[in-house]
Amino acid sequence: MDGGFLSENNLARDAGIALAEALDVVRPIVTARLDPAVARRMPRRDIAGEVEKIVTEIGLRGRVAIGEDIRRDVITQLIEE
Repeated sequence: MDGGFLSENNLARDAGIALAEALDVVRPIVTARLDPAVARRMPRRDIAGEVEKIVTEIGLRGRVAIGEDIRRDVITQLIEE
């Protein structure tokens, strides 16, 4: 990818790739910050909030640009693991 914005036509086609790439970046960071054993005992809403904070911070630090739709999918995927 050239780092540019995706056109609307390409967005749907590339969403799976974008999600996979986002998960590759975000998953190890979330796992390092949230102990899975502790997270399993937390209410789902609390886990989602913590994961959302981490994903937002990753975006703000410029590690990966995650669109809103992909961000929601990343959070959902991580709290379901």
